[in-house]
Amino acid sequence: MINFCHPKLCSTVSCNTCSSETYEETNLLSPDPSKVRRGFMADRFIKPPVDIQVNFKYSVSLSHVILWPRVGQQKSSGFEVVSSYSDRHCSMTERIGSCYLSETDEGVIFFCPQKFGREKSCPQQPQFVKRSFSWQRMSAISDVKSITIRIVRTNNSAVPALGKIEIWGQPGYRTSHQERRELWRLWNQQSAEIDTPTKKGTVHLCNLLGTTLS
Repeated sequence: MINFCHPKLCSTVSCNTCSSETYEETNLLSPDPSKVRRGFMADRFIKPPVDIQVNFKYSVSLSHVILWPRVGQQKSSGFEVVSSYSDRHCSMTERIGSCYLSETDEGVIFFCPQKFGREKSCPQQPQFVKRSFSWQRMSAISDVKSITIRIVRTNNSAVPALGKIEIWGQPGYRTSHQERRELWRLWNQQSAEIDTPTKKGTVHLCNLLGTTLS
């Protein structure tokens, strides 16, 4: 299992609006831990909806997406997940998930039921809501080119914010053998980090799922 938001995986991120100074969307995928801790926060005059798009170097077969919605006192409380993919050589988009958080919810985990079965077997994180992906075309989760996180609501007129994002999966089914080898090579460089005890606020699933990185 690969976290495609790790900076080694060469994913890129963009946003359709202005951010607050030092809280740019690029913080979410930054190799600088201090920037990652800041997260993303829109400019103070911005209201939902706000789109944050993560583009992958190679296509992805989605497993799950984890969103931490809070930056300081600012908290986003409504999200949509939109997949961009190719189907019969045509570019397509499809909403594959949505969720509204209560004041006590600390985040949301969107997961693929084909990979985890029942909800209780999906990744666990205290006080996180769990929502299953839903889709019309299989390519929307098995051959994903980019994921858009759409912030559609905030708590108490807060500024749209996203503290952290993880997008977990494997190489998409159309990924070539050479591309797969490159992805696993890049991810295996992080094996020392993965083999250490999980850091607070991060969900690593290699041990949970018994996945062998090869």
